[in-house]
Amino acid sequence: MNSFVGTAEYLAPEIISGEGYSPLVDWWALGILLYEMLFEKTPFEGSNMNETFEKIVHFNKKELKIPDSNQHGPISKHCRDLIASLLTKDPHARLGHKRGAEEIKAHAFFHGVDFNSLSNMQPPIVPQIDSVLDFRNFQQFDKNVDVKKALEESSKKVSDEKSEDLMFELDS
Repeated sequence: MNSFVGTAEYLAPEIISGEGYSPLVDWWALGILLYEMLFEKTPFEGSNMNETFEKIVHFNKKELKIPDSNQHGPISKHCRDLIASLLTKDPHARLGHKRGAEEIKAHAFFHGVDFNSLSNMQPPIVPQIDSVLDFRNFQQFDKNVDVKKALEESSKKVSDEKSEDLMFELDS
């Protein structure tokens, strides 16, 4: 029996189907993350974990819909290609399978990015944070919500339930 901890929507097909897996699952998860950052949802979202798994395991690349734009404007063809290349069902055809991160950094989307200088760059925005309950940097926040109580309830709920989204088991 194998246990996994994580978010079901980020799991690569080879993990769900129990085929065994390699670090290539991380490139799949990067594709999911990029998609979610752009479109505020994951590409294989289901109404429950089993439906999500079905969508991931049985997806056909031709069915993967990467919109041309989001609420902020158009999404470049290089960005859409990067996501599609990372969300390739066959891990041996997935971007990164030959040379890992070097292969991904060589993708046209990253043209002009000086990866060696990234750690020395200053971020364009440095949020001011006074405490863990300081939410002023978030665009939408309901000021009528008791944040401390909501955090306590959320923490209790996660620790009390055996959430399918946090842990599931597969027979080996």
